[in-house]
Amino acid sequence: MGENMEKQTLPRTFLVAGLGRFGSQVAQQLAGQGAVVLAVDIDADKVEEIKDYVPRAVCLDAADSEAMAAVGAFDLDVAIIAFPGRFDKSVLVTHALRKHHMKRIIVRVTTSEEAEAILAIGATEVVFPERDVAHSIADQLLYPDLAGQVPLSDDFSVLEIPCPPQLVGKTLEELHLRRKHGVTLIAIKCQPDDPLGQAHVRAAPDPDEPLEADCHLLLLGARKRLRWFKSKMFKEE
Repeated sequence: MGENMEKQTLPRTFLVAGLGRFGSQVAQQLAGQGAVVLAVDIDADKVEEIKDYVPRAVCLDAADSEAMAAVGAFDLDVAIIAFPGRFDKSVLVTHALRKHHMKRIIVRVTTSEEAEAILAIGATEVVFPERDVAHSIADQLLYPDLAGQVPLSDDFSVLEIPCPPQLVGKTLEELHLRRKHGVTLIAIKCQPDDPLGQAHVRAAPDPDEPLEADCHLLLLGARKRLRWFKSKMFKEE
């Protein structure tokens, strides 16, 4: 087993089929790390949006095996299949990839039934974006290195911002963030007294606790609402 591990090489070529928010982000993250990425979608607008961020983006129907073969989609190391709301298409593409001996096929699913079915026809892994990101957020709250914004779904995110000056000294009970601004404070991250120490995160903060100037707020909400709130809090005078 150890010998096999030594000989194993990391995958460097990826097919991303389906360029919704999840697929697009995966493709861009992989390309940003230097991987060779072929991104495909039947929607020309989505292909146009991503073409400057990945080595190759092609407008085609991923369920068309001849078109996929023509662009070399079956010759890559790993496939990520991400068709939100189109499980039938995920099945067809997964089946074609298995017929062409793709060794690793990762498929976005939304239910356990979809996961069971797609694994049965040849997918090697499944991804539940909302569930998996929720687990990631929990881990990052316990080991606080939370990124500036973490996508939860196509519409919702968690955003980390410094405590706005106008909120310092006020309590959540006074602010009514959800009612007035449409965002929910899920945690507060404070810097340690020791510059070399780890930040301290308080989940589900006390509604009667005044916010401090040196803390960061972790906010949950719709993407548009989070952007609006951040702009409102930090607009230039």
